[in-house]
Amino acid sequence: MVRFARECLEQQVRPVFLAHPLGRGQEVLGVLCEAGIPAAVDEALARFIPVYEASGYRFPRWAALDNARKRTGAEELIPYSDHADFEELLALVRESGAQQVEVVHGYARAFAHLLRQAGWQARAPLAGFSCRTVRGL
Repeated sequence: MVRFARECLEQQVRPVFLAHPLGRGQEVLGVLCEAGIPAAVDEALARFIPVYEASGYRFPRWAALDNARKRTGAEELIPYSDHADFEELLALVRESGAQQVEVVHGYARAFAHLLRQAGWQARAPLAGFSCRTVRGL
């Protein structure tokens, strides 16, 4: 991302990064600022920045690939994910001090199983339910 932004700026071209205003947008902004690249953001993203700063949020350095380049017709795809990876999820559970954990997204059953093995009371209450089934509850 930094390399791409610098190359654009050297060519007098303004790079534009599209990102969700909550989560990924702050991560992209953090990377650019850390690299000394001037950035301007939309108000939708800017309004969340003080919340991140107040809580000491650190921007992660990992990414997940997807087909965004093909979908958007972008010149350059710079994959960046705002989803927690396995180690970050474990740290979140550990640091939360929770006695019981309910896993409701992703590999819910498997993650709940690993948490139980590590000593937490954990379950995946919605695993196996479809949207149609859940609406009928």
